[in-house]
Amino acid sequence: MYQSKRENIVIIILIFIIITAAANLLYKNLFNKTKDIITIEAKQKVNSKQINYSSNKKNNDLAKVIVHIGGEVINPGVYQCKKNSRIYTVLKKAGGPSNKADLNAINLANRVRDGQKIIVPTLLETSQSKQNSKVNINTASQSELEKISGVGPVTAKKIIEFRKENGLYQDVDSLTKVSGIGPKTLEKVKGDITY
Repeated sequence: MYQSKRENIVIIILIFIIITAAANLLYKNLFNKTKDIITIEAKQKVNSKQINYSSNKKNNDLAKVIVHIGGEVINPGVYQCKKNSRIYTVLKKAGGPSNKADLNAINLANRVRDGQKIIVPTLLETSQSKQNSKVNINTASQSELEKISGVGPVTAKKIIEFRKENGLYQDVDSLTKVSGIGPKTLEKVKGDITY
């Protein structure tokens, strides 16, 4: 009898342990599944945002433009580059500038656009264009002379009258012979004129 009571107690304890373990396992399973569902839903929301963002970024990164670069570059031609690239990146693709290139004549930081033609000038071309932008005191009209900084309508008229009366100017310094133009005025205008 004592033995059967003992067996009953052991059986009850075993049943209690089994029920507790089963309840614990069931609780963990239910709780973890709910947690997993919440985690999966949260990940899906984040991933969908990331996919939209990354697909837009990829589309922007994949956008290409075609640019023609010529002049003083090692390999002039047509190049494909990313949208919003800078001129210096196209110049690198073209092998870089030649030793005659005047890189100060173009803005290397400008963004390229599709179909753009970029010409890298020579140092000689740049200096000639600067010469061509100067006003020729032997051939300039009054309105052209007035474009010179420091030369107004009255002075421009005097320059033309002097030229008519005395012939063509032999050098830039001859301007000091015109009344109203002294050495200081000549220094101001010297860089803007030619003869």
